[in-house]
Amino acid sequence: MIDVNLAIQFAGRSLHHRSKHAAIVFYNGEIIGIANNTKRYHAEERAYVQAYINKKFIPNLESISSYQFGRNLILISIAITKSGRLKLAKPCPECQKYLTARDILNKNIYYSTNAQTIVRMK
Repeated sequence: MIDVNLAIQFAGRSLHHRSKHAAIVFYNGEIIGIANNTKRYHAEERAYVQAYINKKFIPNLESISSYQFGRNLILISIAITKSGRLKLAKPCPECQKYLTARDILNKNIYYSTNAQTIVRMK
C-alpha cells in the first residue's frame, strides 16, 4: 500500500529553496523509485528514472516491455509546507506529458492537496 508518511519524510529532505516535494514509484506494491525535487528536475521525473534503472535489477521485470512496465506503475507525488503540512503536488503539465509518454496511466497517479488529502488524477 502507499506509504504517505515515507513520502512526507522524504519530501522534508528536499534542498529546494521554495518547495519540499517528493515522488515515489511503486510496482506491485514495492517501492522501486523515490526522489525529491531539485532546482533542475521535478520529483516525478527523477523517481521514474530511478524506477526505470532499478527495473533491470528486479527479477521478472528486466524482460518486460517499457509499455507493460509503465502501465503497472503507481506514482504518488507529495509536497509539504515548511511546517510539514500537505500541500498541492499535482504534476505540472510538463510532468504529465513526461509520465504519459512513458505509459503511466492517470488513474495510477496520486497527489497531495491543500485540503490534506491524497487524490487520484483524472
